Amino acid sequence: MELTSPDTQRKARKSRRHARQRQALLDAARGVLAEEGLPGFTIARVAAAAEVSKPSFYYYFRSREALVAALADTIAADEASCMSQAAYAAAEGPDALSAALRAVVTWHTEDLDRYRLLYQWPAVVGVVDGFYDDVVAPRRTQSLAVLASRLGPRPDADQLAETALATAHGIVATAANLQALGQDPAPRLAAQLDVACRALVAVLR
Repeated sequence: MELTSPDTQRKARKSRRHARQRQALLDAARGVLAEEGLPGFTIARVAAAAEVSKPSFYYYFRSREALVAALADTIAADEASCMSQAAYAAAEGPDALSAALRAVVTWHTEDLDRYRLLYQWPAVVGVVDGFYDDVVAPRRTQSLAVLASRLGPRPDADQLAETALATAHGIVATAANLQALGQDPAPRLAAQLDVACRALVAVLR
């Protein structure tokens, strides 16, 4: 049995502690955004919610913008995984297209702050240029390729996959806007999703 040195063990403990503290700040940031929105989303407020000092905050994130980018990065990965898993789980062809569209809409509308954090709030808080090209686009490209591969040998498979994701985002954006206006998006959401799935699936038939 190979023994690790005290120095190696100390470094491992430090690494785990830093990982936990970073995650605590991310969790606190989500909570502050959900409860207070962008007006209350300050470094001081997030640090207090995570029970750390402001100097400690800056050890993990150089700015509020970097914190939002980290949150959005996590959500982008989760969205891509959601779409890919739905496409893989369904039968090839129309079922895969419908399943992916429904999965993305359902996943976002279960927590509309996910959509806001990924597609609205980064621009509002001034996340650096290139974030979507460098971080979000590669994840999206990978999940779209998965969906396209599940649609069969069609010359328009890539376009259909992109259309499905754009349609899903449009439905979610409508739901987010209705919620912001104090309206319940649920009654309209189901009908929109059914119509969108029928329209896209009809192209594959």
